[in-house]
Amino acid sequence: MTRTGKTPEDPHGSYSGPVRVLEKKGQLKLFDMAEYLAVHPATAERTVAHLWADLAACPLPAAEARRLEELWRETRGNITLVIREILLSKHFFDGPRERVLSPVEYWVTCSRLLGTADYKFDDVPFLKQAGEQLFFPPSVKGWDMGEALIHPAQRTVSRLPESHWILQGVGTSPCPRRYLSQVTGGQVRPQTLPPNIGDFQPREALLLALASPDFWTV
Repeated sequence: MTRTGKTPEDPHGSYSGPVRVLEKKGQLKLFDMAEYLAVHPATAERTVAHLWADLAACPLPAAEARRLEELWRETRGNITLVIREILLSKHFFDGPRERVLSPVEYWVTCSRLLGTADYKFDDVPFLKQAGEQLFFPPSVKGWDMGEALIHPAQRTVSRLPESHWILQGVGTSPCPRRYLSQVTGGQVRPQTLPPNIGDFQPREALLLALASPDFWTV
């Protein structure tokens, strides 16, 4: 970004985003500048677009983008709430037998490729029940023959702190059953889950969903 507002992807300077704050540099303190940036529409637009591109594999609908951008502005840039809404969004997944990207993938791929204790290997029985093997690509419905493991190990390593943080943060999501339905594309039927699924934390519920025949069998 230059002081003129021109960027490499916008050489003509039509971008009218946060660079405007430079005009106020002599009038605003750093905290005020941050507040100004947080509520600026261009900040919300770019932040939401980058978060969605990194976390989701499907296109971001315009209406959903506007909703997330509005949340960003209303919360004055609360990235935790925005990421939570992305993970809970009904647009976060593709259709059945297509590309699926969810917190489950983060857990499975990171635990297999890295073998880190942060992902609690006492959860391994859940994976075995789901027909999974450690250190191999996912073999569940939604990942066609495991080919969805498109991120190289180096990229997965770089995502480890973010992935761990996301998994720890979904524990306060409102409804595990709704959460499961959204991140699995509606593939898991209620009758294949424990009747007390609402008592589980979303992270535990996701592992139970992995064991559901609806989720990993064709």
